[in-house]
Amino acid sequence: MKDPRKEFLKAKKKFAKEDNEKVSKPVSSGFKVVVRGIIIFIILFASFLPSSGTFDVATFYWTFILFPFFIYYISRLLFSLFKKSEKKKNLGWYIIILIILLTPLRFIIQSVAIDNSKDFAVKFHNNCNEKGKCSELKKLPMTNGRFFIKKSNNNEFEFSHWHMENVHHFYGGIGKDLIFEYYWADHLGKDKIKSIYKYDGKQWIKINDGHFNE
Repeated sequence: MKDPRKEFLKAKKKFAKEDNEKVSKPVSSGFKVVVRGIIIFIILFASFLPSSGTFDVATFYWTFILFPFFIYYISRLLFSLFKKSEKKKNLGWYIIILIILLTPLRFIIQSVAIDNSKDFAVKFHNNCNEKGKCSELKKLPMTNGRFFIKKSNNNEFEFSHWHMENVHHFYGGIGKDLIFEYYWADHLGKDKIKSIYKYDGKQWIKINDGHFNE
């Protein structure tokens, strides 16, 4: 007659071995690539979200999605570096994702958007004066900030571009100078006045002693 205790121990070892095999079964490389691709997309997506103030969708996204990502991956990187038992195979991935997180892509995109906004204002202003009539303000350049149209009629136009607290305010029209004002919305005060730029001779010239410089 077989000893029940020995049979129990034998069965226990068998199930433990099967469980270990299941746990150690590697994740397929294809699935890992898909997951990592989704993570990179989530991080890069934040740079294209419109931001026009201190509390907006982009701020929410950074606070509740990107910041936790950063904390998680910096902790995993440190754990991987200082714990001998930690596998090193993911070390490269941690470094890559942290580089992406820390790259100021939003501000690179924003710099291009501001240049495009200035070019748009110049072309729109010139078109007003060449035709003797301003068309409707539309098809503004792509941006990760926000445009606000304040005035648009046959004789003049006025619009602002906001990114976070940075404001570029453009206005011009028939027989008028093309001007833009630059300032930080949360920094205006008695000793911090708007900087005013005039388009003249195919360049923007600062025409006052404003506090804010581009």
